[in-house]
Amino acid sequence: MAEKQLPGDVSHDRLIEYLDSVTDAKTIDIVRLEALPGGTSRDNWLAEVRIDGVLSTYVLRRDLRTTLSERALTRDQEFRLMQIAHAQGVPVPQPRWCCIEAQILGAPFLMMDYVAGLSIGKQVVNDPELAEARKQLPAQMGKALAQIHAIDTQQAALDFLTAPRSGYSPAQEALQEIRATINRLGVQQPVLEFGLRWVEQNRPAPGEQVLTHGDFRIGNLLVTSDGLNGIVDWEYAHIGDPLVDLAWRSIR
Repeated sequence: MAEKQLPGDVSHDRLIEYLDSVTDAKTIDIVRLEALPGGTSRDNWLAEVRIDGVLSTYVLRRDLRTTLSERALTRDQEFRLMQIAHAQGVPVPQPRWCCIEAQILGAPFLMMDYVAGLSIGKQVVNDPELAEARKQLPAQMGKALAQIHAIDTQQAALDFLTAPRSGYSPAQEALQEIRATINRLGVQQPVLEFGLRWVEQNRPAPGEQVLTHGDFRIGNLLVTSDGLNGIVDWEYAHIGDPLVDLAWRSIR
């Protein structure tokens, strides 16, 4: 993978200056800084940093100029949620630092520990080296979801998470969002109207509302030969129906 500098006026020196301001280190050196593949919703970079002679590897996750959803968490909100999840034993890369000042690296960003693992669906499903991991993965995913759904959002002061409006179930809220998106795009498709009407007539009864990851799929799971090693991309977490996280992994 070819190495490249962060765009704009950002340099290794700016990142070093930032790390110097948030650590007590005497010496800091950026050994490697390169873009990671993917990054549909955020800009992700691998950063190898030597701090006081100790080499550590981090992932720098930075905002893009645009966002896929207005409901997406900001970097400081995602950072806070990851801190809570990590403390609760959820397999989450440990978050280290968060900066909301766009002047430092051109946009708000967070830094977390690098966690090994594959997240490309075709490789996770077909790689022979992950055959044993695939046997363990369903149970590991279920355990992780149980841990996520058990987090007390009020006690953890996660009041920034979106939730269904008063009087709306998660299913009704989702239908409302889909209809609003279709109307905003000016899409006129009878099959979509038929599908939405069927869902409205057959929507599930309201159940318990919990913290949901919101994007729980193979592309956001880091898988090694031992199975699930990390869960990333928490920007779509919200309060909702726990069944959403079970169903989301089946979406193409």
